[in-house]
Amino acid sequence: MSVALWSPPRGLRAIVEHSEIAFAKINLALHVRKRRGDGYHDIETLFAFAQHGDVLSAHLANALSLKIDGPFGSGLEPDESNLVLQTALLMQSHFGVSEGAVIRLEKQLPIASGIGGGSADAAAAGQTSGVASTPTPAAAPAAASGPVAPSARPVTAEAAAAGIRSDETVIELAPNQGAELKMDMAEGAKVRFTWRSSGGAVNFDTHADRPGVRYHGYGKGTDLQQSGELTAAFDGSHGWFWRNRTGETVTITVETEGAYTEIKRVV
Repeated sequence: MSVALWSPPRGLRAIVEHSEIAFAKINLALHVRKRRGDGYHDIETLFAFAQHGDVLSAHLANALSLKIDGPFGSGLEPDESNLVLQTALLMQSHFGVSEGAVIRLEKQLPIASGIGGGSADAAAAGQTSGVASTPTPAAAPAAASGPVAPSARPVTAEAAAAGIRSDETVIELAPNQGAELKMDMAEGAKVRFTWRSSGGAVNFDTHADRPGVRYHGYGKGTDLQQSGELTAAFDGSHGWFWRNRTGETVTITVETEGAYTEIKRVV
């Protein structure tokens, strides 16, 4: 399931609006690795989201435009040099949509403060640029290819005290490529999950393992998405293996929330 721009009847344009919070992130660890051929560097990072962030909202219009306000908005320009407008223009072009949107960025985070404000704003722009989430076989464009490490999402203080965590993991698979994502869980622990593939249906195998148990199956098949609750049959590693048998690159987004101590891509 990916975000697509949607054109409602003209009489409804004035009431269609969507908003997102672009949460600040705190780097707990950050390693900058080798420089790639495209000029970017590989990085290894572990970070957590804060409860505070910039706010983006949008409503449909004839053309794309950006308005910026908030306590730290004066240092930004509402033109194509801004990552928010760049993202919206990229999505508009990718999905072939002629309708536009008025996007408002309420800048609550300091500029160039190292807490992910600009990149978080760009990610939120991908949500606010589309007011409907609908299944689509087209993968949204990405700035860089390759797997993205799980990123922690905010949970309440009560949930954190109870050992509950929440993460989102994005994995890009080339044709015939496979990937495995595992969580460390205790016997009886429960995790609510949703995973979605944009770009085509993928083969999946939900399973677990531990020392002495090479494979314990929970279910397998081929689908665009799955949602449910996974209950650990024993102490060990529990999760999914996906294989992309399509002829195109696909992107799998995995949302997890529950009682697990670690989540990582192992293949």
